[in-house]
Amino acid sequence: MRSELVLPQALTIYEVQQVAAEWIALVVASPEHLMLDLSQLQELDGAGFQLILSLCNALPTTHCSVQVGSQPNEQSLWLQQQLRAQGLLVEAEVC
Repeated sequence: MRSELVLPQALTIYEVQQVAAEWIALVVASPEHLMLDLSQLQELDGAGFQLILSLCNALPTTHCSVQVGSQPNEQSLWLQQQLRAQGLLVEAEVC
């Protein structure tokens, strides 16, 4: 099963609790592949980054890819680089 998760415009300490509650269903569904859509992401802090890492690590496999949009911003590119460094990213798509 493949799932897509569109990250909000801001994923900071102020949004983490609400977003985490929404993502629990995704973890329960245990998709084999997760597409993270970073095209709307404008603001990311340490709490948001930790939530994304926790989500990726909670999945049964590490088949995670990202969609960064046609004009990726600094936050999207940084997050993509960090996921790759953690061994969680298998591919990147520019859409």
